[in-house]
Amino acid sequence: MNRPATSGAPDLTAVEVAVLRRAVGGLAEKEIATALGLCRQSVGRHLRRIRNKAGITTLQSRRPLVLLARRLGLEPT
Repeated sequence: MNRPATSGAPDLTAVEVAVLRRAVGGLAEKEIATALGLCRQSVGRHLRRIRNKAGITTLQSRRPLVLLARRLGLEPT
């Protein structure tokens, strides 16, 4: 998968990118899980890893994830 080279950007796996794109597109964890063939708990773990890699400390808002996706040049799915 080609990802834009962004200085200081976290190194996300292909699955983390897929989860992030769907999360910022407004899907709930269960919907993301169904779309990607994962269990809901796995989606939650991927979201936690994304937040950890990006240094995002808030769990209550997806706004930091949206900003991260924009910084990485990712479009919501």
